Amino acid sequence: MSNPPSRRKQSGDAGRGESESPAAASPTQRAPGPDADRTLTFTGDQPTPAAPAERAPGTLIGRYVLEGELGRGGLGVVFRAYDPDLERPVALKVLFERGAPERERSLIVREARAAAGISHPNVVSIFDIGEHRGQLFIAMELVRGETVRDWLKSAPRSRAEILEVFAQAADGLAAAHARDLVHRDVKLSNLLVGDDGRVRVADFGLAHPAPASSRETSDRDRSLDQADTVAGTPGYMAPEQRGNANVDARADQFSLCVSLVAALTGQRPDIPAAPTATWPPVVDGPRWQRRLLRRGLAWQPEDRFPSMAELARGLRRGQRRRRVALAAVVAAVAVALGFAWWIGSESVATRCDREARAIDATWSPERRAALAREVPGDSGNALIAALDRAAVAWAGERRALCMAAARDELAPATHAARGACLAGARAGLDELIELAPRAALQGLRLANALGRGPMCDHRVITGTAASHEEQLARLDVQSALTPARPDLPGALAALETAAVERGDWAIAGWARFAAARRHAGLGDAEAQSRGIDAAIWAAERADIPELRARLWLDRARLALPAHPDQAVDAVAHAEAIATRLWPGDPVHGHIAVVRAAAARAAGKPADEQGALQAALAWARRWDDAGVRAAANELVSDRK
Repeated sequence: MSNPPSRRKQSGDAGRGESESPAAASPTQRAPGPDADRTLTFTGDQPTPAAPAERAPGTLIGRYVLEGELGRGGLGVVFRAYDPDLERPVALKVLFERGAPERERSLIVREARAAAGISHPNVVSIFDIGEHRGQLFIAMELVRGETVRDWLKSAPRSRAEILEVFAQAADGLAAAHARDLVHRDVKLSNLLVGDDGRVRVADFGLAHPAPASSRETSDRDRSLDQADTVAGTPGYMAPEQRGNANVDARADQFSLCVSLVAALTGQRPDIPAAPTATWPPVVDGPRWQRRLLRRGLAWQPEDRFPSMAELARGLRRGQRRRRVALAAVVAAVAVALGFAWWIGSESVATRCDREARAIDATWSPERRAALAREVPGDSGNALIAALDRAAVAWAGERRALCMAAARDELAPATHAARGACLAGARAGLDELIELAPRAALQGLRLANALGRGPMCDHRVITGTAASHEEQLARLDVQSALTPARPDLPGALAALETAAVERGDWAIAGWARFAAARRHAGLGDAEAQSRGIDAAIWAAERADIPELRARLWLDRARLALPAHPDQAVDAVAHAEAIATRLWPGDPVHGHIAVVRAAAARAAGKPADEQGALQAALAWARRWDDAGVRAAANELVSDRK
C-alpha cells in the first residue's frame, strides 16, 4: 500500500556535484595519485573519455529540463534539472560524451541499479535512468545541503552532533547491506547532510554485490569487479580492499570509522601498509567511543562488528549512556538545589530511536528463528531476507518521521497520515509473519513488495486513522494468504462501508482490492470481476496510481486465457498509469509477465518470448524475487 516516492532535493555526487570534493578525478587512473581522498579504480591503460559538453539552461535531456550545472567529476556532469511530468526538481547526472569506454558506462549504470534498489531515508533516492542521444543519465533526489566534509568546515560541531550524523550514515549503509550491496567508497564527501538535518549516503558507483549474496550478478558486473586492482579511495580503504579481496560489508565499516576519526579530530588517520602497534589510532573521547572505533577499525574483518546495523546501535547506545549519566548528575544537582522540576524529558534522538525500535517486537529474533524452522531451505531464506529489508525500511522511515516532527517540518495532518500509514505497515508485517508459513511463495511476494519502495515517506493522504490502516493491512494479507477464512467477508465489508461513509476513498479502494483478491483466491471469477470494477472506481476517485495499475493488471489476468485481446487492452491501461510510479515498483515487472501470458494465449510465441525476457531483465535489474518467480512460473507452465 505504499505510495510512489515523491522525494526532494540533492547535493552530493548525486546533486552536489563532485567539484566540492577531491573525488573529482577520473575514476580510471594508471597509478594512485598523491591525494588519498581521491576515488580510484585501476584497470591498466584505458583512454580517458571526453567530459560532457556545456549545456545551456533550458536544454532537454530526455524529459528533463536543465537549469544549471552543479558540478563535474570523473564520470560526468551533475546538473540541477526539472521533471515536468512529476513537477519536481531533480539532480541529473550525465555520463561522458558518446563513445565513452564501455567500462565507464557500465559503472554509472551499476550505480543507478545499486542505489535504486534501496529505499531508505538515509540513502539518496534514484528516480530514473535513461539514454539521450547516446549519453546515459541518472535522475536523482536533489538534496539541499552539503557534504559532511563541508558541514564540518561550515561551523563548530559538537561530538554529539558528529556522532548523530554518523549514526544516520550507518543506518543508510545498513539498508544497502540488507540488499546485499557493499558501497566500497565511504568517505566524508560521499555523505550528505541536508538542510532538513537528514543524512544521506550518496555515490554508489563502486557498489557491488556482497560475496555471500544470493543476488544474481551479471557477467558484466563480475567482469568489472574482477578487472579492478583497486576500487575505492586509498585514504579510506579497508586493508582487504587494497589487496583486491572480494570484500564484504565489513569493509564499509572500516571506511566509515576512518571518516568518523577524521570528523572528530579534523585529520584523516594514515592507514599503515601492514598491522602495527599504533593502529588503530587512539581518539580522545569517552571509553565506549574508543572501544567502538577500535573494533570498527580492526585490521581483520572478522574482528569488526557483525553488521553495520550493530555499529549504528553502538553509536546510539554510547550516546544514550552519556545522556543518562549527564541526566543523573543534573538530577542530583537539581534535587540538592530544590529544583527537581527542572529536569527535562528524554532527548529527541533517544525518543526517535525508541520509536524506530518498535519494529523489533514485530520482527524479533525469536519470530525470525521460528519462521526459519517452519519454512526451511531457499524459500525460507528468501522470505526472511525480504522481511529483514522490510523491517529496516520501516525503522528508517519511523525514525525520519519522528525527527521531522521534532524539527516542526511537517504539517500536523501530514505527520498524522504518515504515522497512520506506518502503523498499518507494521500491522501488515505482523500478520504476514504469522501467516507466511501457510503460503510461502505468496508470502514472499507480499514481503518483497513491502520492502521494495517507500512505505509511507512523503505520504500526504489525510483523514485515515491508524486503526483503519492497521485493520486494512491485516485484512489485505489475510485475503492473499487465507482467502477461505470465514470472518473475512464481513470484516472487509464493514471496513469498506465505514470508509465510504467517511469519504475515505483510499481505504475504500484498497478494501475493495482486498475483497477482489479474496475472490480470486477462491476461484470466483465473476465476483472478482465485480470487485475489480468497484475498486477501480474508488481508486480513480482517490487518484491512487499504484492501486489503479494493479487493478488493471488483475483485469488483464482475469481475461486470460479466453480473451487475449481484452487482456492486451487492460495491460495497456496499466502501463499508461504506471508511468507515474517509481521505476522500481514491481508493477512494471508484472506488466511484462502479464503481456507474455497474453501473447501466449494469442498464439504469438515471439512476442511471448520477448515479454518474458523483458520481465526477467527487469527482475535482475531491481533484484525483485516476486517478478522473477512470476516469470519463471509462466515458463514452467509451458513445459
